[in-house]
Amino acid sequence: MKKSKFGFLYEPSTESEVILLFGALLPYIGRFLEKSGLGSSVLIDEWTENPTDCIMKIDGKKVRVEFELYSGNFIGKHDPNKCDLIVCWINNWQNPPQNIKILELKEVHKQLIAQKGLRLIFEDRPKYPPRKCPYTIDEFLDALKNNMGKQDFKVFYDFIEEIGKLEGIQFQTGIGEKIPT
Repeated sequence: MKKSKFGFLYEPSTESEVILLFGALLPYIGRFLEKSGLGSSVLIDEWTENPTDCIMKIDGKKVRVEFELYSGNFIGKHDPNKCDLIVCWINNWQNPPQNIKILELKEVHKQLIAQKGLRLIFEDRPKYPPRKCPYTIDEFLDALKNNMGKQDFKVFYDFIEEIGKLEGIQFQTGIGEKIPT
């Protein structure tokens, strides 16, 4: 395995670190984007932050890109019709809209280690222990049950049950800053 003279001590734990890692991985990203049908020649056009983080030209085509630590963090914060690609450390969005491609940098890094022996992250863990946040709807509901009054929880639970019966509705849980989302 090649000993890199640059890189990251730990896995990304913020969106900004995902952006930095993407920059470090940029020479290797093309073939991963090509697998998703986007193309292989990647150029950064501009940093926009509104409505998405940046614009890239992939094989000359304009691609609107949003960076997230977890792909599921996109939900509820951004308009899916104004984004073509989410670049994230971990893809935890089970059913994203078909118009959005997701590039999971953790998988890119893992494949670079396996195929080229190139390691840019030296510790396979975040610097700080992750906050305990629910990942499933059941864990989310358990957290609510433990932090709400019985009557308030019943109202909320009944609301979720009714919404879940509607066609086209999908529940996603997320990893919020301080609370489950």
